[in-house]
Amino acid sequence: MVAGYIIAITGATSLIAILITFASILSHLLNYRKPFQQRLIIRIHLIIPFFAISCFATVVNPFVGLNILAPFREIYEAFVIYTFFSYLTTILGGERRIIIATSGREPIQQLPHVPTWILPRVDISNPYTFLSIKRGILQYVWIKPLLFLITIMSQALGVYDENDFSFHSIYFWISIMYNVTVSMSLYQLAMFWKCLYQDLKQFNPWSKFMCVKLIIFASYWQGLLLSLVNYFFSIDNQLTTQIENSLLCVEMVGFAILHWHAFNYEPFKKQNMPECGRLSLKYSIKDFMGIEDLIFDFRHTFNGDMYGYKTFDSVESIIAHPESKQFSDRILNKGMRYSRGSSRTYWLESSSLLRSESTNSYQSVQSHTSNNRKPVKDDFDPEQLVKDDKLYSYVKRHYPFGDPNCPVITEEDSYRYSRNFKQRRRDLA
Repeated sequence: MVAGYIIAITGATSLIAILITFASILSHLLNYRKPFQQRLIIRIHLIIPFFAISCFATVVNPFVGLNILAPFREIYEAFVIYTFFSYLTTILGGERRIIIATSGREPIQQLPHVPTWILPRVDISNPYTFLSIKRGILQYVWIKPLLFLITIMSQALGVYDENDFSFHSIYFWISIMYNVTVSMSLYQLAMFWKCLYQDLKQFNPWSKFMCVKLIIFASYWQGLLLSLVNYFFSIDNQLTTQIENSLLCVEMVGFAILHWHAFNYEPFKKQNMPECGRLSLKYSIKDFMGIEDLIFDFRHTFNGDMYGYKTFDSVESIIAHPESKQFSDRILNKGMRYSRGSSRTYWLESSSLLRSESTNSYQSVQSHTSNNRKPVKDDFDPEQLVKDDKLYSYVKRHYPFGDPNCPVITEEDSYRYSRNFKQRRRDLA
C-alpha cells in the first residue's frame, strides 16, 4: 500500500507538469505560423503528459501503469527521437538543402583516435549516407513495438522476470536488444548533430538536444540502476517500481519547464513574424494531429527510393571534397556528366551507362548526346488549360480568403511590427 503523502506529491507534480506542457502547447497553437516546425515541437512536448500520466498511474495502480500505459509511453519515446531529428532537418531547410549545402565539405571523423578502416568518415552530403543515418535513427521506432509485443507475450507466458539477469532470461535479452537499438539511434542522431553543428548553432540547439536526451536517459538508466539495486540487495520488486515512478513524477516538472524554454513559442509571435498569417486553433490542432507526413516519410525512408544522387543533384553541381567518394560515385557510377565546355550537368540513361563500361567516358558522352537526346514534348493541353481557368475563376469567386481547408488568420495590427513600418517610424523620429 502506497502512503497517502506519496500519492499526493506524485499527483500534484504530475498535474503541474501536464499544465505547464499544455500551456506551452496552447501558446504554439495560438501562434501557429510555421506548421512544418510547430507540429514537430508540439509532438515533442507531448512526451511529458505521456510520462506524467503513466508514472502516476503506476504509483496508484501498478497493473494499469505497467501493463497498459507504460508500453505506449516507451513507444512514444522512440517516436520523439525521430521527431527531434525531423525538427533539426526542418529548421535547416529540409533534406535537399542539407545535402546540397554540405557538398564539398570534408567528411567528419566519427570518433577520435579510431582508424577510418574501422569507422569510416561520415560524408553527410552523400544521399546514401544521409539515408543510412536517418534509418539508424528511425529503426528504434520500428523495433520498439516489436520489443513491446515480445514483452507482452513473455509476461503472458510467465517467463518475464525483471530481477533475472541470467543468460537464460528473456528480460536480459530484451534489455540487450533495447540497449543496442536505442544506442544506435542516439549515436546516429549524434553523428547528424556533429556533421551539422556549425549550421545548427544559430538555433541554440543544446537546450533542445538535452531536453530530448535527458528525459529518455533519465527514465531508462534510473530504472536500470534501481533494478541492479534490487538484484544485489533483494529489495521488494514492487517497492523498486514505486520509487522509480515516484521520482519520474517529480522530475517531470523540471522537464516540462525545460521544454517550455527550449521550444518556446516566442519566435512565432506576430511581433517576430508580422508578414505571416496563422492557422486558427481548430485547424492548428488538426494539423499537428495529422499522420500523413509520418506515413509519407516512413514509407520513403524504408524503401529508400527517393534518396539518390540524381534526386539531390545540385543545380550548381558543386564538386565534393577530394576525400569524399561522392564525386567519383556521381561521375563514374551513377551517370552524371558535365556538358562539354560548361558547368551544366545531365544524367545518362541506364542503357547509356551500361554501354559506357565498354568505351571511354568521352565516347559514351558523345554517343549519349548525339543519339539519346529527345525533343522536349509539349505537355500543355489546351483543354486542360481551359479547365484550370474555370477552376481558378470559381475559387476566386467562392473562396476569397484562400483554401477553405486551411484558413489563415491575418492579425489586423501585425503591420506595426513589420520592417517597413519600423523603418518609417525611425525616419519620422
